[in-house]
Parts: sequence; structure tokens; C-alpha cells
Amino acid sequence: MSQTTNRLSLPLIQSAQAHKHVTHNEALAVLDALVQPVAIDADRNTRPEVHSEGDMHIVAAGGSGDRSGEDGSLVVLSNGGWVFLRPGQGWTVRALSLKAPSL
Repeated sequence: MSQTTNRLSLPLIQSAQAHKHVTHNEALAVLDALVQPVAIDADRNTRPEVHSEGDMHIVAAGGSGDRSGEDGSLVVLSNGGWVFLRPGQGWTVRALSLKAPSL
């Protein structure tokens, strides 16, 4: 059996898995970020100094630090940590900044 779903790579609960609630909550957090996604900006390649739970950004080209190699990824602050999500072909994400490139 697969470890993740096909389209969104959500973690699947495995048989005999301990702490099933952790996997379930992780999947819900990813769904919360990806349903009607709105990014604050799409021209940032470093971690923002000021951030709040649920903030989403599109990583600009030339990411550095923890954003290195994540160009074009969505990054969302979830449960106190940054989670990187790779958009699939055809996904639409709205960016609030005026300089936002389309994905």
C-alpha cells in the first residue's frame, strides 16, 4: 500500500500504525493550506522576519537557507514549522503581492 495519496501526497494511515492522529492531523494541515491557496508573496527567497501561523509564500528563484532548492514551492507555516509543498501542473495559487509570477 502506498504511503501517500496520488495527487496531493497526503500521508496515509498505515495498518498497525501507532499515533494515527499525528498522520491524520498532518494531512488535514496540508489540505487546509492547499484548498483555496493564497500566498502573501511570490518574490521572497528567504524566511520572512515576521510571520504568523498559516502564512503561505511562493519561494522565488535563488532560495537560500532552508529555501535552497525549493524554487517555485509553496511554503506554509504550520504547527510552528515551515512546510514545503510542490505545486502540481495546472495548480492555481493567488499571490497578494503585485510582483507575483504565475505558476
